Amino acid sequence: MTTPGALDALRLLRAEFGEAADIGLGSVGDAEAARRALDAGAAFVLSPGFDAGVVAECVAAGVPAYPAGLTPTELIAAWRAGASAVKLLPASTVGPAHLESVREPLPELEIMPTGGIGVDDVGTWIKAGALAVGLGGALSGDALRGGDLGALADRAARAIEGARA
Repeated sequence: MTTPGALDALRLLRAEFGEAADIGLGSVGDAEAARRALDAGAAFVLSPGFDAGVVAECVAAGVPAYPAGLTPTELIAAWRAGASAVKLLPASTVGPAHLESVREPLPELEIMPTGGIGVDDVGTWIKAGALAVGLGGALSGDALRGGDLGALADRAARAIEGARA
């Protein structure tokens, strides 16, 4: 939602790929933005924090919601509101030990660290108990601006290998 034209781009992608691809929208900060994202065809919604209205809109629509939190209190609140999983954001500021410490008393939480994670750190996060790991710029590099797709493929392969290990 922070990219100009994001809703229009989502509509175009949905028209082109239909149900063949799960295409979602990120940085959805409130219930109204969630409604607009869902109306545009978002198959999932990511949030930079926890807003109960965003999760409620997604739950009502049967669409996965992935809100974020950093503290146990924030992560628990998002999970109990009906999140499909919660993002640990920004994960790079606390590290895998934080995730392990949160999951120890709260093993039911499905947590996806994101924010500043390097491609070669994926395996460490998975071993710490991550459901999945969100990679942004560390994965895409310059590929979204017409850069080296071969380097993108190499980074993706390293991330997958880290997850498998």
